[in-house]
Amino acid sequence: MSVLALLVLCLVGFVARPAAAWVEIDVRAHRATVGVEPDGRAEVRHELLLRVRGGPLQSLEIEGVGQELGPLGDATVRAVGKGLGRVWPLELEPRDDGALVLRIGAEKGLRSGVYRFEFGYRFDLGERGWLERRGDRARLTWVQPRFSGGIDSAQVLFRVPHAAMEPRLPEEEDGPAAAVLLTEVRRGPELDEVELVRAHVARGEPAVWQVEVDAAVFRGLEAESVATVRAPSSSTPPPPRQLLPRTPAWMWSFGAALGLLYALVLGLKWRAVRRSCAELGVTPRVLVPIPASLRVLGAGALLGVATTFALLESLTWAGLAWAGALLLAALLPPWREPRPRGPGEWARLDEGEARRPQRRADFGRWLDGSDSRGALLLVGIVAATCVAAWALLSASPYRAGLTLMSLSGWLPIFLTGRASDMPADPAWGSVPLYRWLAKRLERDQGVACELWARRPVRAAARGPELGEELASPKEDVDPADDRASRGGPSGGAASDCDEIRLRVLHERALPGVRAIEVGVEIGGGVVALPCVVVRVQDDSPAYRALPHSVHWVRGRTGEERVTILRPRVPTRGQCLQLLTGVLRLLSAGQEGAKAPRRGARVGGQAQRGASPSSAHEAPTMPRPLQRTLST
Repeated sequence: MSVLALLVLCLVGFVARPAAAWVEIDVRAHRATVGVEPDGRAEVRHELLLRVRGGPLQSLEIEGVGQELGPLGDATVRAVGKGLGRVWPLELEPRDDGALVLRIGAEKGLRSGVYRFEFGYRFDLGERGWLERRGDRARLTWVQPRFSGGIDSAQVLFRVPHAAMEPRLPEEEDGPAAAVLLTEVRRGPELDEVELVRAHVARGEPAVWQVEVDAAVFRGLEAESVATVRAPSSSTPPPPRQLLPRTPAWMWSFGAALGLLYALVLGLKWRAVRRSCAELGVTPRVLVPIPASLRVLGAGALLGVATTFALLESLTWAGLAWAGALLLAALLPPWREPRPRGPGEWARLDEGEARRPQRRADFGRWLDGSDSRGALLLVGIVAATCVAAWALLSASPYRAGLTLMSLSGWLPIFLTGRASDMPADPAWGSVPLYRWLAKRLERDQGVACELWARRPVRAAARGPELGEELASPKEDVDPADDRASRGGPSGGAASDCDEIRLRVLHERALPGVRAIEVGVEIGGGVVALPCVVVRVQDDSPAYRALPHSVHWVRGRTGEERVTILRPRVPTRGQCLQLLTGVLRLLSAGQEGAKAPRRGARVGGQAQRGASPSSAHEAPTMPRPLQRTLST
């Protein structure tokens, strides 16, 4: 995870431009004052309250203002709240596409905070068709600029020359200004003021504001008064409606396509994991235990819904759906069910057989982050996503951030259900530990190590008594028995063995030492624990050399005693320390260092200690022995 995050940061850092920074703008409120003169010219002044996150914000672009503007020279931006009193000038730059760019005069731009933008401009209502005669009244129309976010508080104040008739709203119930509410009309000796309000303006919506006043106050409409009055009001064409298409159909289509792609990749991943687990004899597991088809389709559907909600800026629902998709896609490490085993034969492995590679399922490596091919594909996806985010950064920092955050959707696919999460092979998974121990033990003179493998006896070789043999595992041939090296075919043991141990031989061992072995307890789940098995002759110097707290059990014969020792912590170093301590106590130079035992047996039911697979039934090693062997 840390490597992936570092890679993403490095890629973004290398390609990021100095002037491009993450900026998020939230429109808190907007108020416009439209002053109309008798000749049809209008002066519009805006008060825009913005909340800025990130930064620095060097300029602000407002779409839908229109062309042929006369910017006013008193535009400013001031901080609201902590930076109260700081004011910076604004430079208005009209563009040919109808947008207005506000250049901020702050040297380092605007950082996170709340700011009030005040700017204005002049234009001709008649040239845009926003001043028209309707009988004895004139209808004034003004289209509000489009903002990137929705506005919950939008107000417009019309100032018109005083006339005999009181200003009013248009009478059409389904007109473009049907959502406008009239809050107050103030009549003065020279000017009449009409205050309008909208409850909400949607993102990207060019809100239309209209008011009807006495037509006698506008000199440009007097020449048309006769013709206009004679014509029925219904024949006058309605003002142009400049509403943008707001249907999110393309967003839902994009989300559906992305969800189908994710479900397809997740289905391929699950198929590869199931085949790998069947090859290794383990049980696959998922974080949400529901049927596979429902889980895959549900993850794809939730991811598609999350994508659409994110594009619609519904971040709460998008986050919930995205989290649900990741939970459905996540896999847990497979589980190895404990299985009983029948009798078998032990044989020593030679050097060539011991170098046999561990069995590994070769499925779905392109979707495995622990494999070189899967890691290469993941790096390619990260690089392509960063390039896409870079391309979107100048146009929409919000969508660029969403693009980078979409990388988290690949984490359950590449970082769960990996080959490295599979449980180790019951036999060959312990060989790396044995080689590590043998390399360090053989540095001492007089110590030799051998690998022994156990091959299950087939039913044909055991005859009709197989069921009885399975119920009585004490018939196994022990690696300490020399008959195994003569009777067990080593080639067969290497081909289908179910357990491998490391046998440690010491040429200065005390009399009575039959075998010192290192095994690995592999039961259910994914945990493998090392242990040391010591076999000695009863009432021998080796038997008396170990501490009194060691718990001995009866071996295969009446004269053999067996104990199973476990390291304090199941690590390589602790296992080596425990094994070194046992060798030191059972060497000829340590004879007599320990007090002789007072009895031949220690209380407790005797149990067979021939195989580490049954070690979980043996009592744990007492703490006094742990302290003795750890020093």
